Amino acid sequence: MKIAVFVPYLPPHIGGIEVVAEGQIMALAAAGQDISVITSACNSNSGLSESDGYAVRRISAWNYFEERMGAVFPIYSPTLIWHGYRAVKQSDVVHAHDAFYLTSLIAAFWARILRKPLILTQHVDMVPHSNKFVTFIQKLTYATSSRFVLMSSKKIIVLNSRVRAFLIDLGVDRSIITYLPNAVDTGKFSPPTERQKRELRDKYDLPNDKTLALFVGRFVSKKGFAKLLELKAVKDLELVFAGGRAPAGHARDDQHFLGPINRNEVADVFKLCDVFVLPSRGEGFPVTVQEAMACGLAIVMSDDPGYEPYRLDASLVKLIEPDTEPIGIALRATVEDSKLLRAMARYSRQYALEHFGWSAHMMQLLSIYESQILISS
Repeated sequence: MKIAVFVPYLPPHIGGIEVVAEGQIMALAAAGQDISVITSACNSNSGLSESDGYAVRRISAWNYFEERMGAVFPIYSPTLIWHGYRAVKQSDVVHAHDAFYLTSLIAAFWARILRKPLILTQHVDMVPHSNKFVTFIQKLTYATSSRFVLMSSKKIIVLNSRVRAFLIDLGVDRSIITYLPNAVDTGKFSPPTERQKRELRDKYDLPNDKTLALFVGRFVSKKGFAKLLELKAVKDLELVFAGGRAPAGHARDDQHFLGPINRNEVADVFKLCDVFVLPSRGEGFPVTVQEAMACGLAIVMSDDPGYEPYRLDASLVKLIEPDTEPIGIALRATVEDSKLLRAMARYSRQYALEHFGWSAHMMQLLSIYESQILISS
């Protein structure tokens, strides 16, 4: 099967969509599928490259909105149109990630012209943002170009019920929406031995006598980064931040900044910690939470009604309002009860093994592709 994948970013750019897309692309290639990828050259060089059995065309792009406003929306070189055409023409099925982006618009345009089935993964709905201009642009995009993408899609994959409701409100036919959680490598992301944990903490110069709570992600308002900076110190707990540099002038002994982390080292960062905390807003279902669960970390995350399909045990996952005080209360409760901490860790690992494995994910994804190819032929 020839599959053209359109995604706004891939690693080394940091973010959830790119991690999800890269993992999916690698799994498809490993399963013998013929994959060509169109993405931006942000944080990397433009041009064509071969990687792990698939071809990646990185298009030059202007990343002004992310760099200046914390809003992810690359503006591409016009060559995106030509390379997009070639990728779709040579494919049996087209898979685009998130209707919001220009890569998805080009994928939808050529899929319509060339009569190729378009599969869309819609990761999020409207993302809360403090900048009114960014909010306006989101609304405008979903009313115009994103609407075209949605109405061109033959099947739309969602990660939670909130995104499903958002799509229905935009006029998407319920029958084409399907639920498929992301997958993670539960072999690579797995609980460490005590010795491994000590060695990793020594490597990153982190204390062995403290409970460490980890935040992984971009340092933007959507992720709740500022809320964590405002936390009062909790006895025997220290915070570890991975994904960016410490803000200018920020210096606290109980908060450690590891800087940007190479994707190959992310699993080690999870393994050296005990708790994962993510007070984010407007997410699909964060892949970082899935990876943390696979590594056996206790989870403290935002209580989002959209996560209802996951049926998380609220006694073993701390679901909180993403504000400073509730975060602090949840972290203190977790750290002060060692029995609860161990139970939460066991639950995380078992849940990941049962729900986030690649085998079941790939079977369902390939079934979606094949059914749409048959319908369109």
